[in-house]
Amino acid sequence: MKNRKITSLRHNYFDKYNKKVIRYKYVSNNFSLFFKFYFMREYKKIELEILNIQIGCVLRYARLFSKLSQQDLGSSLGYTSVMIGRVERFENISGWDKIYYIAEKLEVNFHELFILKTKDELLKIIEESLKLEVKLNQEKRDYYEFLKKTVIKSYDLLSKFKKDA
Repeated sequence: MKNRKITSLRHNYFDKYNKKVIRYKYVSNNFSLFFKFYFMREYKKIELEILNIQIGCVLRYARLFSKLSQQDLGSSLGYTSVMIGRVERFENISGWDKIYYIAEKLEVNFHELFILKTKDELLKIIEESLKLEVKLNQEKRDYYEFLKKTVIKSYDLLSKFKKDA
């Protein structure tokens, strides 16, 4: 019987999508095997709140850019306009399936929704959405101001957490 040498190497790193990757390499005399295990990186609570805001903002912008009302979008997917509005206003955490179908209908890359944008990128999406609003009344203006302040406050808090870490 041949004398076999088997070694195992483990390498941890984060890929370009901030997913934790554990790479195992098994080596023997005759072959090498590679296994990669992907894990989403751990998010702080404030980062998850910002992601929730971001998802709503990006989907709202895509809907406005597509010149669809919440009613039109909801009807095309079998959802109500109220549900679409709640996703856009980040009032409750929606199921992944709903977000996926909305993103697909609006031709938004589902995976990119979950890559945290910079404060400036998110504020620009909010500004562009405001410009695309058709029925802009004072209530909507107030909402956009609230949204901008919430984003700024959230990113400032995130920055503070990062400094303390």
